[in-house]
Amino acid sequence: MTDFTASNGGTRLVPGSHLLEDRREFAEGDSEPAEMPAGSVLLYTGSLYHGAGANRSDGVRYGLNITYAVSWLRQEENQYLSVPHEIARELPEPLLRLMGYARGAYALGYVDDLRDPLEVLHGSGAATSFGDLVAATARARTPL
Repeated sequence: MTDFTASNGGTRLVPGSHLLEDRREFAEGDSEPAEMPAGSVLLYTGSLYHGAGANRSDGVRYGLNITYAVSWLRQEENQYLSVPHEIARELPEPLLRLMGYARGAYALGYVDDLRDPLEVLHGSGAATSFGDLVAATARARTPL
């Protein structure tokens, strides 16, 4: 791991933003860099607006992100792992979403680089995209 600095794009936080309404937009000047030497730990609630800054250094910044989600955010049995993919690919989308083939929110239930699980199951979508978050949200809110 490397030091996190303002110049190498270390994590930036918007203090107090977890108390504000969603879908806010902030400028870099609204945030503060979490400058830390390698080996440090930064704890924050996921509702705090945060993200990487621009890396204006000549080096690469390496860090490790460990996320905690409370147990009630998951179903008891991982149906998406219990049903073979060749069978799951034939099931209707509303049933697949009930089984867990859907993102619950921006950073809940994604595959590798924030891909929607349905895109992965069906082999669609870019390999390193954020996916169509608006469409995924609409699908997740569509009644069965």
